Amino acid sequence: MKRKVFLLFIVLFSIANIKAFASISLQTDSVKPYTVINKSGNIEGVLISKKKKGDNKIFLMVGSREIKNKNEHAASLGISGTTESQERKDQTGPIFDKIDILSGNYSDISVVKQTTTQNLYTLKDVVFPLHLKMRDGKNFIEFEIKEKGTWDINVIYKNN
Repeated sequence: MKRKVFLLFIVLFSIANIKAFASISLQTDSVKPYTVINKSGNIEGVLISKKKKGDNKIFLMVGSREIKNKNEHAASLGISGTTESQERKDQTGPIFDKIDILSGNYSDISVVKQTTTQNLYTLKDVVFPLHLKMRDGKNFIEFEIKEKGTWDINVIYKNN
């Protein structure tokens, strides 16, 4: 009887250890190399993907998606077409005017206007892990990228 209880104890102990090991390995496997920590309400989403392992760069696209906002007009000859409204041409995408580096670093940052509502930031020579909080006045995002590589980050604003 003692032997059966002892064998039962060994079996139960082994099962408990296997479950504990499985949960530890699952937790390790599910850790992402990036985290979106926080974002303001006017930001619809933040999509992060790794392009390649090599360079230490981050390409950060910020703004709202393009919406076809065109004025239709008809010509006197019955030919119709579309033109972009002046209001749409005058729009600019959000500009992060305050960037807090909470960990890591980068050597250079540049901003290029991609469309009337989106700007592309390029961060070069990034030191990882990089933890940033970026603000454009009332809106902000906070994220951390933990491993080296070339990263695409797409910050999508809500279309209001």
